Amino acid sequence: MIKINNMDELEIEEPNQITINGLYGINIEIAEYIGHKNVVMAILRWDASNLPFNPEDYLPEYIHLTADQKEYTLECLRECFTSDEISQIQKYLSTFKNTTVRAPYPCKIHEDGTSFPIGHLPTSSGEGGYYLFFKDENYPLTFEIGGYFDLRQCEKKKTKGGNK
Repeated sequence: MIKINNMDELEIEEPNQITINGLYGINIEIAEYIGHKNVVMAILRWDASNLPFNPEDYLPEYIHLTADQKEYTLECLRECFTSDEISQIQKYLSTFKNTTVRAPYPCKIHEDGTSFPIGHLPTSSGEGGYYLFFKDENYPLTFEIGGYFDLRQCEKKKTKGGNK
């Protein structure tokens, strides 16, 4: 919801979020990627067919969701990781040059059912997309991860001929 405090200021209110204990997300920052500087990627579970947890167990009983809201919320949870998986991801991603692995954060969902999975974000603009780590040669993890990036907020790398 957008609320106007005065004629000069807009405040965006987030729906109430619920922290999901025991599930985590993680981001990385790449110094240079596809001609852009400081690109942040949100890491997500790519294939949720063999989860080490039941996402339904993490849904609070007190929230009431429609069938569609519940499926999107469960998909958000499926994209998250256990603490053991986060440790493995951190170790793997720390081997990438010019990449900073950020601290993990607790998974959160919206109490009103408006959670939206990262894996459903559009990529048709050419300025965002997914990097599928699990397709890399010698991929060491037993589960598949991908990274979502959006270049619209990233500075383009300067080249000798100017900023291309």
